[in-house]
Amino acid sequence: INSAFVDTLIYSIGWWGPDRGHGHGIYTQNHPGGGKLIQNVISSGNYSTCGKIYSATANLKDYTVDGMTCAPSLDPRFLVGGETGTADNILIKNSLFYGTQLSIGNHAPITPTGVITVTNNTIAYPTGLPFVATYWKQIDVSNNTMIGGGASDPANRFLIKTVNAPPAWQYSGNAYHTLAPWSLFANA
Repeated sequence: INSAFVDTLIYSIGWWGPDRGHGHGIYTQNHPGGGKLIQNVISSGNYSTCGKIYSATANLKDYTVDGMTCAPSLDPRFLVGGETGTADNILIKNSLFYGTQLSIGNHAPITPTGVITVTNNTIAYPTGLPFVATYWKQIDVSNNTMIGGGASDPANRFLIKTVNAPPAWQYSGNAYHTLAPWSLFANA
């Protein structure tokens, strides 16, 4: 591991600009440079996102997010990915994303993300899609609890875009809750 954020409270980072809030609780990128650990970190009330593992052009590799707590910031997302670089070997586990969307993957299919594992998390974003994964090659999403709202169709409550067919994905043991009239659906 090249660097680590451990046992840290991050609150009210940034400023209000003429166009929007600026300032992320965590904004990190690493390639080249080795892996990064984000462990037992609480991030909330920031002027932009609670956290970003992001780069417009660089690759992002070997990240572990363990025990992260994201509470609402002005931009209610935790982002992993970028524009044209590749995110690979990303592990997000044992974390709470409250009032925060977990958004992983790149913005364009030109350079899809590599391997991402999302396990044993609670992701609660009751006003929209709690989990968004775009343009990935291999993903394992297991044993998470996701709470979302906003869409009346169960198929539209969690957004997944893939670049390979069939995708290399694993979804198991997740529980999905919604604020719509039906209260719970789960996949095995």
